[in-house]
Amino acid sequence: MTLRIEIVSGPGAGTVHIFEDDVDVVEIGRDTAHCRVTFPADFTSVGRRHVAIRNSGGHYGLETNLRNPVLIDGREPFDGEPLEGVHVLQLGEGGPSLKVTTSIDSALPETRIGTAMLSPSQETRRSAGRLRLALWATLVLVFVLAGFGGWLYVERERESRQVAELVAKLEKVENTEVIAPSVLRDVAKSVYLVLMLSPDSSETPVGTAWVYDGGVLATNAHVAAAFNQRTPGDTMIVRSSVSPYNTLRVETVAVHPDYERFTQAWEKFKPFRSVGGDVEVLDAPGEGYDVALLYIEPGSDLGPPLTVADASEIDALQAGDAVAYAGFPMEKLASGGTNPVAPVPQIQLGNVTALSDYFLLPVIPAERYLIQHSIPATGGASGSPMVNRKGHVVGLISGINIIQTEDGARAPNAVNINFAQRADLLVELPDGPSAERHALRELAWNMGFSTYKDPMEAIPQKVLSEWLAANPDAKAGDVKPVMEEELVLPFDEGEEIFFRRFGDALVEPGRYLILALSPSRSDIDLSIFSGEEEEASDKALDWYPSLIATKEDSSPLDVILSSGAQEEAPDAMIRIWRMPLAAEDAASTGDG
Repeated sequence: MTLRIEIVSGPGAGTVHIFEDDVDVVEIGRDTAHCRVTFPADFTSVGRRHVAIRNSGGHYGLETNLRNPVLIDGREPFDGEPLEGVHVLQLGEGGPSLKVTTSIDSALPETRIGTAMLSPSQETRRSAGRLRLALWATLVLVFVLAGFGGWLYVERERESRQVAELVAKLEKVENTEVIAPSVLRDVAKSVYLVLMLSPDSSETPVGTAWVYDGGVLATNAHVAAAFNQRTPGDTMIVRSSVSPYNTLRVETVAVHPDYERFTQAWEKFKPFRSVGGDVEVLDAPGEGYDVALLYIEPGSDLGPPLTVADASEIDALQAGDAVAYAGFPMEKLASGGTNPVAPVPQIQLGNVTALSDYFLLPVIPAERYLIQHSIPATGGASGSPMVNRKGHVVGLISGINIIQTEDGARAPNAVNINFAQRADLLVELPDGPSAERHALRELAWNMGFSTYKDPMEAIPQKVLSEWLAANPDAKAGDVKPVMEEELVLPFDEGEEIFFRRFGDALVEPGRYLILALSPSRSDIDLSIFSGEEEEASDKALDWYPSLIATKEDSSPLDVILSSGAQEEAPDAMIRIWRMPLAAEDAASTGDG
């Protein structure tokens, strides 16, 4: 038998260790001298030699100790508990999790078991029977010695329950189903590398596709978008992962129409959340309806089409289910992740972690097209087929949770929750959803957006509340609007920036709050000038600058709204409020 140990959570998550049956014992812990599966020395929630898995005659058993707690499938194991199939071990309370899989070498013939030989499960049941007999013998002895029936009845019930629980533990066979390697190897034969071919014969990989039907490949909409965005002379091609690695030309594409519609709706609303004193615009959790079809030149010889899961399989999909993909993850991998001349697909395994709509809501089951999963992925895997244990396609890998560095580089988030699109979206292509489905879809979108605040309304409310809180002598009724204007900033040839000066914007004595917002989230700046002298400014890199100013005299002040970081004229809204002076205010002007 083969032993496979995958670190699911904790340091080294995603690492897989495989041991053939010539390895007698595999210890797990922090002691690198003795342990074959190790954790960092300072990761003290794991013991030095926390637990061991021993191979005895081709059967694996768990060896535990009293010092280091361990759970198997959420329960306490007994020492020597057999490991058959798939189990999840947790090392210590809140410690890392490992998926342990034992599998029989399918190349060898099945062992012939005669009448005198017992399987491990039969041996387990026989041991449990002996244990039950011993316990009943003990009860008889207690009856003889004790001699009173009431106590005997209570003890008999207690011992019976203990025996039943122990037998259940001994006879329990883990029912988790894994995806056979042979199934995944077959899936890999139907995946293609998608590339853009330039007139100078250079090739740029852009993603993964797989055979959907005769002459048609399936992939992500954002991969197919490269076809519509190609420059003159560029050609989209696909290359087989099977020798002789045929290269085929993409004639046309069909992108799901709601891919663009949902993107526009999200960009228009711009959901946000307040983090401390800052406003963070939220990205969609994976692009919505991110599926497309690639139509290959007629007469092309494609690999075998993959089977898309039927409605019953899609409906049965739930968190915890085993899933896998075959594709071409490339971003930030050594040597580019694959050689485009003869692309070798990677096979990755994981589990469904959640099912939701594109707002992370479970409200409308028909719109739960977002599959969240734990399969490792990065750029290039987009479009890969996500399959179940039957090898049927349940989804298309579409996005990852990333960390964006200051220099713009992307790195996968360590929590390893990524995104896929449900595969039944493909049936809506090339024509798009029905009118009834689209009406339901828009209802779901409105419901989803209603869970977020509109920043163009929420930010002014937030800034006003903070301003009032900083001026406890003032009341809400004391605050009066002075200006509210929407505009597109004009380009000032002299200053060589987008620029608008609001002359004499602050005239009367009082306390002022000036706020500017850019609906398109363009970077804009605010300044207050007295003549040609700048009194205060907010030039932080954001789209909602604000200033506060206190005036005790009637000398006018100008407000300047500008942007020097845009190629196109930014849109903006400026709002100014005033409240009366407080008796203790001194003449001052400052930024807020």
